[in-house]
Amino acid sequence: MKNKILSFIMALIVIMTVTSCKKVEDIKINYDLTSEPVTFDPQTAKDEQSMTVINNVFEGLLKVDENGDIVNGAAESYTVSDDGLTYTFYLKDGLMWSNGYYLTAKDFEFAFRRLFDPKTKSASASSFYCIKNSYQIAEGLMDSSEVGVKADGDNKLIIQLEYKNSLFTQLLTTCAAMPCNEKYFYETEGEYGLDADKIICNGAFYVDYWKPGQYLKLVKNDSYYDESDVKVGSVVLWVCYSDNTEDEENELLDRFLSSETDAYNFVGVPDDSVFNSKSITLIETNDTVWGLEFNLKNTPENTNFALLNNLNFRRAIASCFDRVKYEDVLPEFLSVTKSILPQSISIGQKSYAELNDEDNSVVYDEQSAKGYLQSAQGELNISQIPNLTVTIPYDDSVDNEQYFSYISQLIQKDLNIFLTIDNDIDPEDYEEILSSSSFDIVIRKHTAAYNSPLAVLNDFTSQSENNLIGFSNAQYDNYVSNILLTDDDNTKLINTKNAEKLLLEQAVFIPLYIQSDYLALNKSATGIMKNSQNGLVSFRYAEKS
Repeated sequence: MKNKILSFIMALIVIMTVTSCKKVEDIKINYDLTSEPVTFDPQTAKDEQSMTVINNVFEGLLKVDENGDIVNGAAESYTVSDDGLTYTFYLKDGLMWSNGYYLTAKDFEFAFRRLFDPKTKSASASSFYCIKNSYQIAEGLMDSSEVGVKADGDNKLIIQLEYKNSLFTQLLTTCAAMPCNEKYFYETEGEYGLDADKIICNGAFYVDYWKPGQYLKLVKNDSYYDESDVKVGSVVLWVCYSDNTEDEENELLDRFLSSETDAYNFVGVPDDSVFNSKSITLIETNDTVWGLEFNLKNTPENTNFALLNNLNFRRAIASCFDRVKYEDVLPEFLSVTKSILPQSISIGQKSYAELNDEDNSVVYDEQSAKGYLQSAQGELNISQIPNLTVTIPYDDSVDNEQYFSYISQLIQKDLNIFLTIDNDIDPEDYEEILSSSSFDIVIRKHTAAYNSPLAVLNDFTSQSENNLIGFSNAQYDNYVSNILLTDDDNTKLINTKNAEKLLLEQAVFIPLYIQSDYLALNKSATGIMKNSQNGLVSFRYAEKS
């Protein structure tokens, strides 16, 4: 009798085990996007939603693994010449596109030719100007066939650089460095990347379906060389946005808490009553810094050019920043900072925040502020400061107007300077104001798109497309160039400190606060992560029980 009971129990266990083991193709991850992707074209994408999709359906020569390390992707191996100017990649055998086309080294060569072609108008091209002839091609001075990226047969790719770039392997993991099949590109007749049936993929997933305004479906790519290691069959990206930001955030959170989605990306204070649960995992990142910038461009639109370019005037403003006092008005997800670099930035194995023991910020001092202002007025031969406007962008998470209003009161009290606040400017208008130099002072955020001091410091170099204030300093450019050219961590640290010190002493960028972002995961989902090199959400290593 006992044997019969035991046999029955064992049979029941077997049945339960079999029925509980889902097939990979039946496992689905759900995630909400906060706006519609614009394109799936890696060489032209610049919005976060598009790049999130691309990050999950393409793979470059190198990739970021589940530990945040840069490892081989489509490349089986690679070598670097002694002078650091020639990279030779050897591709894995038998690589395929999702439509069955063979993937070869020529697909990477064509991708870089497209990247620098002026007709492509890629916002990412300048990041790769270290590649031989790339700048001349982008300026229309050379044909794209002259690019320093050449396929030598199907499996060998040679990349030649104009100058050494210590970040080059990181750049090769970004969207702009993804391959593009020339034959398929021309088959789409100008619609490449604009729909699910106008793109082929070489990553862990491919775009199976896109219903604008509703959702996208990514499906496991059986042509992917490592497909057996992909643990989910599909990822559904729901397009969930509202004209009312608060309603949108509430909906995203409600969907996550009700397990309609498996992950939730947000800015703000994690509510302990909501997130303090063993069923939820929180991943925090600190890769964004907000600060004040001055318009230094000599353009007809900049009517206060002389004042804003006066160092003593900028230092007078910087000396009014009593960070101890305005820290009290900040929410928990914003922390006062004196540094230009966010806390996520590291050099070697340590964060820059740990390595930097210097404080080069302008110290709050009412008397110093008045002294600087008097010097500025004497140098400019003016008795009264003209009206100045501070342009503040709309941000659905950070109430910059509220926080800056306290600082403006200090400036008014200490210096008798009245600042007009132009607030809640929508993103398109804000970018237009910056690009046309139609501002005096602006609150702006800098987000580290990759883990290097250069991710932020490069925004202030003379030739950077992100340098919208017109700052130009040869010594600063030299510091940044030294960071780029060296592999030595100590040399990087010294030049990073020097570059930051110069910006702070020149009061070009006055740091306000660092922003914390969070990725919440439900207990049934693991392996969903934020790519440590670009901050994008990745599902490559996702699993779901």
